[in-house]
Parts: sequence; structure tokens; C-alpha cells
Amino acid sequence: MTKSQFQVEQLNELNSFDRNETISLSINLKLQNDGINSLMKTISLFNNIQNLYLSLSSNKIEEEGASQIAKALKKLKNLKDLTLILFGNNLKSKGGLELGKGLLYCNNLTVLTIKLSNSSLNYEGIQGICSGISKCYNLNQLSLNLIGNLIRNGIELLGVTFSQLQQLQHIQLECDRNSINEKSCIIFSDKIKKCAHLRSLHLNLQINEIMQGGVAMLESLITLPNLNFLRYNFRENKTDCTKNINQFKKRMKRVVIFQVQQ
Repeated sequence: MTKSQFQVEQLNELNSFDRNETISLSINLKLQNDGINSLMKTISLFNNIQNLYLSLSSNKIEEEGASQIAKALKKLKNLKDLTLILFGNNLKSKGGLELGKGLLYCNNLTVLTIKLSNSSLNYEGIQGICSGISKCYNLNQLSLNLIGNLIRNGIELLGVTFSQLQQLQHIQLECDRNSINEKSCIIFSDKIKKCAHLRSLHLNLQINEIMQGGVAMLESLITLPNLNFLRYNFRENKTDCTKNINQFKKRMKRVVIFQVQQ
């Protein structure tokens, strides 16, 4: 038995706490498939938990490990607040698809945080994740960290997904270094303006290829009737919105905090 397997087995002691409503675990043991399997089987026994914080960054999670996480999520139907920190693994597209399958059953979530930076995700992977998130009808707060992947026009799917979540009020989306082009940014902008209840938006799109898509984004955000917090970073995108910033500030009077970095 490896060290990681041994330490994961210790989690079986959690079984005696059958009334737990919150589980918070941070594990960086270079877990492989067998370790993830044991961990998620134990967690799935707590079908009454409402809050799950699971940090498994920089392990060795691939498609099979993501599938085990999804199987556990399927059984945790009472979850309201879920945090999955999985950056620095090797999920790739199939791992993203598996995670999406688990999120399909998280219909009671109101808060969702997923960190998947540097996970080798492409369009297919983000498609799977969006498919799952779109079924989280009660989401109020959503935070996605997708830095350093290759989602490209997958940002269009994110826009469609956000527009379908009628309860969504707070979005934090980090998509630095994802080869997002101007056309995809404009399509995303057109979709996000349908988020009528959105109150705060933190959008990080630096080091992409959005060019004048940055202006289109600001134009779309003007139409959001309840937005009062905006933090928008589009540095290193071959665009210059400096001359338009003051104009946008005047037109977005209801926004109390307005931060644009370029």
C-alpha cells in the first residue's frame, strides 16, 4: 500500500460522523486512480452533506479519477455549496466531460466554485462542464477558473450556459491564456447580457486575442439592469479601450465599483 493509499484509507473514520453537513478536505498526495476511488467512495456515503470543499490540486487525476468524482456528486443530492479545486491535474477533454456528468445531478446548488487552471481542457471538455452547470438551476454564485487551457470558442458555450441560469447574480470567470478570439468574445458578450439578475461580474480575459471584442463586452454590460460591481481585465489583447473607458463609466452610473484593466 502506498503512502497516499494509506492516508486516504484514514478518511473512512469519517463514516462515524453521519450527521456532517460540511466536509472540507485538502489533499496533495499525488493521488492516482485507486486513491481517488477510495476517497470519493467515502465521501459519497455522506448523502446529507450540504457543503463540500474538495481541494485535489496537483495530483494525478485523469479521466478515470474525474469519473469517480462525478459518481460521488451524483449521490450528494443535498449539496448547496460545492468547491472543486482540481488545477494542475491532467483532466483533458474526457475528464471535463466526466465532471459535467456529475454536475448534472447537483440541482440544489446555490454556490459553485471550480478551479481547473492548467488542466489541458479544450472545447470538448468545457462543453461537458457547461452541460452539467446548465442543470444547476438554483445557482446564485458561480466562480470558474479556467486559466491556461485551450477552450478557444468554448467561451461561447459559457455565455449560453450563464444566460440559462435565471437565478445567477454573481459570476467570476477567469480565462487568461485560452486563445479566445474576437468573434467568440463578441458572441459571449451577446449571451451574457441576458443575465438580467446579475449583480457582480469579475471577468479576466487577459492574454487572449479578443481585440475589439473588449469594446463589445463593455457595450453588452451596459444593458444589465442590476449590475453594480464590475472588474474586467483584458490586458495584452491587442485592443485599446482607453478612450472609451470614461464614456462607459458615465453610461454605467449604477455600477458602484467599476474596475477595467487593460
